[in-house]
Amino acid sequence: MAKIENTTVYPTVTPSADDLLIATDVSDSNKTVTFKVSSIVGAGGVAQDLQSVLTAGHTSTLGITLTGAGGNIACTDIYPVTVTAQGNIGNAGQILSSTGSGIQWINSPTVTCCGLNDVLTVSNTATTAINVNGVALTVQNAGGGVRILNPATLTNSGTSTFTNTVNVNGTSLSFDATGQINDSNGVIGTAGQFLTSEGPGAGVAWSSTLPTAANPTLQQVLTAGNTAAGVGITFSGTSTIVLGASNGINSSGTNEFSGNNKYTATGNLATTSAITLAANATIFAGTGIGTSGQVLARSGTDIKWTTLSLTPNTLQQVLDTGNSATGANANITLSGFIKPGTIKDGAGSVGSAGQVLSSTGSALAWTAAGTGAVASVTGAGAGTSTGAALTIAPTTGSVVVTPNAFAGAANVGHVPSSAAASQTTTFLRADGSWQVPAADAPHGIENFKFYSDNVSYAGSTYYTLGKISSTPTSDILSTPVNPLAAMTYTEEMAGIIFTNPGDGTCASGFNDIAICNGKVQIGANQAGTFRVTLWKLQLCGGVAATIAGYAAITLGGGGAMGCADITWVSTALRTLEPGYAFYVTFDTGTTTFTSGLSFMTNFSLRW
Repeated sequence: MAKIENTTVYPTVTPSADDLLIATDVSDSNKTVTFKVSSIVGAGGVAQDLQSVLTAGHTSTLGITLTGAGGNIACTDIYPVTVTAQGNIGNAGQILSSTGSGIQWINSPTVTCCGLNDVLTVSNTATTAINVNGVALTVQNAGGGVRILNPATLTNSGTSTFTNTVNVNGTSLSFDATGQINDSNGVIGTAGQFLTSEGPGAGVAWSSTLPTAANPTLQQVLTAGNTAAGVGITFSGTSTIVLGASNGINSSGTNEFSGNNKYTATGNLATTSAITLAANATIFAGTGIGTSGQVLARSGTDIKWTTLSLTPNTLQQVLDTGNSATGANANITLSGFIKPGTIKDGAGSVGSAGQVLSSTGSALAWTAAGTGAVASVTGAGAGTSTGAALTIAPTTGSVVVTPNAFAGAANVGHVPSSAAASQTTTFLRADGSWQVPAADAPHGIENFKFYSDNVSYAGSTYYTLGKISSTPTSDILSTPVNPLAAMTYTEEMAGIIFTNPGDGTCASGFNDIAICNGKVQIGANQAGTFRVTLWKLQLCGGVAATIAGYAAITLGGGGAMGCADITWVSTALRTLEPGYAFYVTFDTGTTTFTSGLSFMTNFSLRW
């Protein structure tokens, strides 16, 4: 390209964006090409706006000087390190102030420009703390007040004086470990005192005396609670506990009476006597409760149980004291003989020569001696045998013959009356009573045999019989089930082995079948604990079964076998009511057999 030296032919002008330049395109075999000035960015070839300059770079170590009437800077925000006014950057604490034609640094004015109300009118919200030093903060007139909203708090380490009502609403008044309350007399009280009112307008005061109005009656105390645990009552001075006719003391504890106690009731019943001792009640005196026949006696200053020892009285002394005895037990039994001078009969007669004492049935009477012959024989009404079939008394005179009914064992006699018994179904039992024969309860023995053809059994899983398949397997325990929940019809019907259909038209008289015993035999080719479980199940109920009994047998493997009786959960669960059945399951406890488990089980039920 030729050199451009003739500026007359090629004058110098200010380029515009659409002016063309000649250049060499090194990317295309150094062809000579043209392009617009606007295609060049920077390099001073084109006048650029501020955005283009700042896009190329917005950091400079040089200053910016703006002159002329339009020499202003408008921005959203500015972050200066210093501001120079009138040739200086000001002193600490000075503020910028307008001079009317410029700005300058001046000291902060000492005279305030406005009142608190003016400041609050501008904004009444502050995020800076207020410190009122040496003066009072006064809030007055209607509507005035200090509000502290949650979660803000009021902390006062000085003295607070309230000359009007203080309301504490919906919260609590809390005192720390050293907090105290001065009463209206300026006293903080002593330990154990309480605040009491001194009357209307008189304030409150600490007191050690409970006000009369605060003393509850005994009725109020007992209404609030009449049970005390671990606390006793002590009465001192002169006092009395008075219980009305309908009140009593019921004590199961140990009671000690060291004073003078009087019992004045005169009734002759257990509920009206002064002191009542129950049939097995005891009295401890001295060193024990005494033995049969002993009496309470004083020994010196003590009272104790002792065997009664009296100086024998002569018969004369006894008769001198009193020769009459009445009552059902006024009898004399002699093992020796008696030598009376005379004997008076029931009429007070001593009889006459030759007469003998004879019973009138209610007394004795002197009468002429009999000849020994039987005067008459009377048949009395039937009695109950006490050993003899007939009772004859007396054997002379007016003889009475009493037949005795059979009363069982050795009490022989005639057949007792059967008027009150069934005339077609009862029999005379050995104890002398008429009884209905017990019906013959249903009974029998049922044997069951089961085995395995599975190669694996999972632990904690119940298996029952498999009956629904193309090839029936009624004796193989192979179907996993959960009898603790309602089962499907195939699961439930598969495992039922023993059912009570009920009596129906049978005449056995027993609807329930009670299993009295059960035994299980298990043999297996591997070691483990194997269990056969019987469940009680309601037929067609669609509900879960209940474990009735089980037998768990631990074997050592290698073709071992063992036997065990069934352990029944309860009598009720081993009894089948009509419509109930036994359901059988087999399990291996918590042990899983992954392959090759072969077992056989026999078990028998007896009812």
